[in-house]
Amino acid sequence: WLPLFLAGKKFKGYFLFDESDTVIKHELSEVKSLSE
Repeated sequence: WLPLFLAGKKFKGYFLFDESDTVIKHELSEVKSLSE
């Protein structure tokens, strides 16, 4: 997500964490507007 953010792009994301705060699943997609 950081490269998209730094490039000024809009994106949606989903992150799933386990009980020790480790990311176990993630999905990112670039969108044209935040209402998508």
